[in-house]
Amino acid sequence: MSAAALKSRAAWSAAELRDDTSWIYTLDEHAQRDLAAAVRKARDREKTLFDYERTDFDFGAAWPIIAAALQETKRGRGIAIVHR
Repeated sequence: MSAAALKSRAAWSAAELRDDTSWIYTLDEHAQRDLAAAVRKARDREKTLFDYERTDFDFGAAWPIIAAALQETKRGRGIAIVHR
């Protein structure tokens, strides 16, 4: 393994994740309501999972939190949790 890979934030240990929980994202009540509303609004019994598109969902206040978690998985530790 290269020295650069060892310096990457993705080269974490369980102890490091336990000590630094910045990879855990919490949805506040407003974001939770917006996310639930987006899912209810987009729900269509005629659609399969693969029929949905990004434009079917308006995540409102939840989106910045979800986007931050996505960035953490892509360019950070490679792991993120989003919870309420």
